[in-house]
Amino acid sequence: LLIASVTTFTTIIFSSISASVGNLNAQGDTEQKFFVFRVLDFVGFWIFSFCSVCFLVLINDFIYLWLGEQYLLSNVVVIAIIINFYIPGIMQSIWTFRDTTGLFRQTKYVSLFTSAINLILAVILGKIFGLAGIFFAAAIARVLSNFWYEPLVLHRDYFGKSTTSFFFNQGIRIVLTALSTVIIVLLSSFMKVTWISFIYKMVLCLIVPNVIYIILFRK
Repeated sequence: LLIASVTTFTTIIFSSISASVGNLNAQGDTEQKFFVFRVLDFVGFWIFSFCSVCFLVLINDFIYLWLGEQYLLSNVVVIAIIINFYIPGIMQSIWTFRDTTGLFRQTKYVSLFTSAINLILAVILGKIFGLAGIFFAAAIARVLSNFWYEPLVLHRDYFGKSTTSFFFNQGIRIVLTALSTVIIVLLSSFMKVTWISFIYKMVLCLIVPNVIYIILFRK
């Protein structure tokens, strides 16, 4: 419920600019289009990385305070769920350009491939690791299919660019998201779960990742 609500809100941001991206793709030159794509990609990273950090740090505390300990999921399951939130999130810029350039024709079968991998892995990993295995199966299926293939098609067939810098940036951003989470957890590990500690962690979530990103990406 919590993640779906945030996903709906963040998806609206990218849906609202699809018409403008379509207009750009019809009239702009390739370098201008590639620049706008990189801007959207960066904005998507910042939004979904920040939300992921907040979820990883706060979601179980909030559920504990709101509904009680019996509704908590293990940290491993939470991590798996957030990975499945983060990956489609950072793909929003890819999908916005894909849908406004007609490249969905080249990627029309990738969703079937993703579903097939997901189904097979969910059965196998679900039996071994339970609920966490099912969620990790979905994440692995995305990584093995549309996470690498759709950026490849967009860069190769539309921009005429290599995907090396794109995937390098994604790797750096994943590391920064994890680092921000670890820093906040270390700074708050001494506190028991109360509303005061929850507010303290909220403040850390607002400050730590955003300060790190501002320092590193201010230009």
